[in-house]
Amino acid sequence: MWISSKEFAKQYDINYEALKKSCIRANKQTKKICISGSHIIHFKYIQGKGHGGKTLQIWSKPLNKEETQLVEQGFNIEDISNTTISSKTTQEVLSKTLNDDVLLKNSKALQVQNTDKTKLSENQIQINKDSLSLFAKASSKKQNLALQKAAVVKEWLHAKGKISTNDFINYINAKKIYEFKLTQNKLFAWQKEYLANGLDALIDKRENKKDDAISTLGIKELFINTLLAQKGRLNASNIHRIINYELAKNGKLDLKDFLGKKDEFISYECVLRSMKKYLKENKLIKNIILYGEDGAISRHLPALGVSNWKVNTINEIVEIDASPLDAICKVDFINETYGLKGDECSWHKRYTIISLIDTYSGVASFYLGFSEDSLSIARAIAKYISTYGVPKCIHSDNGKAFLSKNVKALLERLNI
Repeated sequence: MWISSKEFAKQYDINYEALKKSCIRANKQTKKICISGSHIIHFKYIQGKGHGGKTLQIWSKPLNKEETQLVEQGFNIEDISNTTISSKTTQEVLSKTLNDDVLLKNSKALQVQNTDKTKLSENQIQINKDSLSLFAKASSKKQNLALQKAAVVKEWLHAKGKISTNDFINYINAKKIYEFKLTQNKLFAWQKEYLANGLDALIDKRENKKDDAISTLGIKELFINTLLAQKGRLNASNIHRIINYELAKNGKLDLKDFLGKKDEFISYECVLRSMKKYLKENKLIKNIILYGEDGAISRHLPALGVSNWKVNTINEIVEIDASPLDAICKVDFINETYGLKGDECSWHKRYTIISLIDTYSGVASFYLGFSEDSLSIARAIAKYISTYGVPKCIHSDNGKAFLSKNVKALLERLNI
C-alpha cells in the first residue's frame, strides 16, 4: 500500500531530506523508481487537499529486482503485490488443508475435504483474476498495443516544448515501428488517459466479436451443404439464390416476393461475408471445391522425391517447354525508336518464350520467338547446343510444334 514519505523514512531509518531529493531527481527524469541508501523505492506524487501542492507517497515496501523490472515495463505495483500475496495465501490455506487430511480416516470425510479444497482453489483463482488490472487481464495483442501507445506518450512528454506537435507526429509516423498511424487527437487523448490512469486507460476495450448472421438465423447447416455442393468455382450469388429458394419451400419466405426482388430471407452481402469467412477457416475444403482432390493434395502435401532421380550426367535429359510471355510488346514503338522498317512494324505481339533446362545440372537456356513453331524450336535448340553441348535426349509435352515432322527430322540429324 502507499504511505507518506515521512512514515517510510521513519520505518526504514532513512534520512527524510535525502529521500525527498532522490525522488525529485528521479521525477525530473520522468522515472517512478529511485534508490535511497540500499533500498529501491517506488514513489508517486498525488494532488494534495484543497489548494495544497503535490504530496509525495511511497510504496510501503522496497522493491526487489523482479518487481523493479515489472514496474519499469508498465505494470501496476498493486497487481504485482496482490499476485504475490494471493499466491502465498493460497499456498498456506492449501497446505493447512492437506495437513488436516492426515487426521481424516473416514473416506467420505476425505471426499468432502477434497471437494472443499477444489472449490477453495477455484474461488481463490477467481478472486485473483477479479483483482487484476485491465492491462493484466487483456490479451497479449492488446497489451502490446497499449505499451506502444505508452512509449509514444513518454517520448512526447520528453520532447514536449522542444519540437512542435506536427513535427513529432510526422517523426513517429516516419519511423514506421508502431502498429498505428499517429494523429494529433490520438496523441492528446492517450496523454490525458495515461497520466490519469496509467496503462489501464490505454487498453482497447472494444470487443471484436460479431454475431454471424447465418448462425443467428439458424441456417448454418443449409449454408454449408449448399457451399459444399459447389464444384469448380465458388458462386456466392448462386448460394444466395438456393438458400432463399429452400427457405421459400419451408414457408419462411414468399417466393414471388423474392423473385420480384421485394423481399429476401438473407441478403447477398451476408452470404458473401459468411462464405469468405468459412473458406478462410477451411482452406482444404476451398481447394477441394476449386481444384478437386488431386489439386488439394498437391497444394497441402509436400512434394516427395527428386526430379533428377533417373539422370546421372549432364545433358542426359533436357526438358523443353514453350509458353506465351506475360507481356505485350509494342512493336511499332520499338521499330520507330530503332528506325526499323517492314510490314511487321505495325504489329503488337505477344511473344513465346521457349526454355530448355538440363535435368541433372539445372542450367537453362531461353529463346524468344514470334510463336510456338518448328522454326523457333529449332533456333532454341541451336542456342542451347552452342552453349552447353548436344543433349542425348530431349523431353517435351505433346504440343503440335514439338511433334511436327520438321522437329523430328532435326533431332534425327543431330542424333538426339
